[in-house]
This record gives sequence, C-alpha cells and structure tokens, in this order.
Amino acid sequence: ENYDATANTTYYFNIKDEVLDANIPLGALKTYPQVTTATAYNLSVTSPASVYLGSFQLGSTPPHEYVFVGGEEITIRDNRGQTSGNSSGWSLTADVTTELNVGGYTITKANTYWISNSITGLYAAPTTGISTQSGSYMSSAVTAASVSGSGKNGLGGFTQLPTLRLYGMTGVGNYTGVITMTLT
Repeated sequence: ENYDATANTTYYFNIKDEVLDANIPLGALKTYPQVTTATAYNLSVTSPASVYLGSFQLGSTPPHEYVFVGGEEITIRDNRGQTSGNSSGWSLTADVTTELNVGGYTITKANTYWISNSITGLYAAPTTGISTQSGSYMSSAVTAASVSGSGKNGLGGFTQLPTLRLYGMTGVGNYTGVITMTLT
C-alpha cells in the first residue's frame, strides 16, 4: 500500500540488527530487496466480485437490509497528488447494471436503495472534505462518495462498507445481479 512514496522511484530494503543497531551485510552475490513505484499515480477502485446478501424469509416485513462486512469493502485510492501534493478531486458512483433476479423475479433498480454514509481512511488518510451518500434509490447511478479538488482532500486510500435495502423480494434462492462502481 503506497503512502506518500515518490513516483518512478526505486526503494531498497536492508536488514538491520536492532540490538547492535547496525545493518547486516549481504552475503556474496546477494542483492537487497527492492520495489519500484509506478511511473505515475492514478485513481483506482476495487470492490468484491460477489456479495452474499444474507438471509430473507418470504413474508417478512420489507425491506431486506444488508450491511456489507469486512472482506466486502469498496476501496478507493487517489494517489495522483503524491508528486504535486494537491488533490484533483474524484467521484465514486454505484449503478445497478443488471437488476437482481432469481427465477424470473426481479428487484428493479428503483427498488434498490444504496446507503454509504461513512468512509474510512487507510493508514490514517484524512476524510476531510469527502461527502458520502446518506441514502438514495438506484433508479439511476448514485454518488457513493465524492470530494472536490482542494489541498490534500481525498488523497490516499479509503474504504466503504455500504448498506443495501432491497424492496420487492418475491422469490427464493440465490439472487444474481451486478452493481458497477465507477471512479472518476
């Protein structure tokens, strides 16, 4: 995980004896481990390939609500400002691109409700200036999180564990569908 590393730079790692407070020399024909950072930093988003939406018993009072758990987080990274020190801003949207369906029973986009009212900074990245979605029906794409370009606002890595409220569940079995996350 990058945290304030300079772009297009090679970093070398050595082994240190903390008791003697000295570097341990390399053996013959050995080299120090190294990592080279990307030529340029960019925006990236990762999300789970699948999410188990929990259990819902037909006849229960709607809606069915599912809160994403650890391992299902959506991770946003903006490392573009690592060389300039300033944010360009970004926006993360969530869109139902394939409605949830089981055995011909469909939960429409308009019956899918998205909540992402919190965001957590990775490695103490500040969440100052980041707005999240307190709740909206997904009849069209919703803005899950956004930040305007200002100073360091939105730089670094962040995670979200959103909540889905699903209305109109009328079938039983494994629901399939797709929610697409887009970061711009």
